[in-house]
Amino acid sequence: MIFFFFSILLFLGVCSQVDGYSDSFYINFTTPKQSSLILGTSRAAQGLQPKIFDTILKKQFSNYSFTVLHSPFGETYLNSIK
Repeated sequence: MIFFFFSILLFLGVCSQVDGYSDSFYINFTTPKQSSLILGTSRAAQGLQPKIFDTILKKQFSNYSFTVLHSPFGETYLNSIK
């Protein structure tokens, strides 16, 4: 019974830490359609900041880049961009 109690406490503790940013790519699939995307690999994901593009070009950008390890490049990525 004690093990079960501590297991439940641990589970609730982990669940309380969920903030919506645990998966950095989640936002790519949950935002509404964007008109301007930054596409590429991790270099584009880390090196190109949409806020800078927004201020210079006066247009809203979204960084839709993935790491090579998590990359859905191919038909899936193309359909997601469309």
